Amino acid sequence: MTGGDAYDAYLDALAAELFSLQHADTGEPAVEALYRPDAHAEPAAFGAAPDMVIWWRKSRPFRTLRSPGLGTMMGEPFDVRPGEHIMHGMLLVSHARAKSGYQPTDGVTALDIAPTICGLAGLQPPRPLAGMDRCRDWLSL
Repeated sequence: MTGGDAYDAYLDALAAELFSLQHADTGEPAVEALYRPDAHAEPAAFGAAPDMVIWWRKSRPFRTLRSPGLGTMMGEPFDVRPGEHIMHGMLLVSHARAKSGYQPTDGVTALDIAPTICGLAGLQPPRPLAGMDRCRDWLSL
């Protein structure tokens, strides 16, 4: 078995183990879906990407999970978004009403993007949006 074949076999076994995880109280699967980028494109073509992306079933918090291979695992969620990643990125805005230069954006979330675009377009959303006050910090409104 080549190194690549061994790694594929490891990822297959890991995926099978993840799919065997169940909520101990209900027996419901803990994993909703799993995506392997290498199964859909040549790895060298897409550059840096995770080996596996897991979508966890979010019908209830994970407090106790079990699987035949791993046994029972217990714990309390310590984050309001367990299993989610906090992404760090950059939002580039080019508009006459946007402040020029770098604007520090600590604490910005995806919820701030729609109000920013509405503000730049001079549109009033049909209801208040989270982030409306933050977008005023970046715009010359």
